[in-house]
Amino acid sequence: MTIMNVQDRSRQFRLAPGTIDRGTIQGFTLTELIVVMAVIGILSAVAIVRLSSFQPQSGPTAAAELMAHLRYVRHVAVNRERTTRIVFSTSSNSYAVLVADTNQPPNFLPAEDPVTRGDWNVSIGERFPGIRIVSAVFNGSNTLSFSPTNGIPCDGSMTPLAATGAVVLASGQTVYVTPYSGYVGTSP
Repeated sequence: MTIMNVQDRSRQFRLAPGTIDRGTIQGFTLTELIVVMAVIGILSAVAIVRLSSFQPQSGPTAAAELMAHLRYVRHVAVNRERTTRIVFSTSSNSYAVLVADTNQPPNFLPAEDPVTRGDWNVSIGERFPGIRIVSAVFNGSNTLSFSPTNGIPCDGSMTPLAATGAVVLASGQTVYVTPYSGYVGTSP
């Protein structure tokens, strides 16, 4: 292996062949920097235009959130041994979650939202622009209740569902709750 001598301002040191002498690197020219900045600017402008026209799929997301809420509310009924209730309103495009204050309804209080820690009221139109509740039917009622002992889905008068209950969203998704088991699913 051959060693080369390099002088650098009164110091001598040795470089192995193939190494770069840092004293000869000048940096980038102003023209190169301007070209790179122009390319980055153009790419950023294209990205902003594309992202501003991006429309999230609100319908499937709203249906997925509603399904998660229904499952959680059923879970709360069984774990806290309290009747839980979801009251849907097509006129205000919202639903409210309520919990019985004792094991014997009819006294229901607003449930605590597990995220915000406030009253659990969901406005579909605010959360998902352009999405609305077309109908919510559970044995002819707009209220879905879950029994405290085993989470059986019932209507507002605590009559077990005789048929599958459904919440239809304007986006075409239907969130359904099956009788007895309380299985919550969706169909496109």
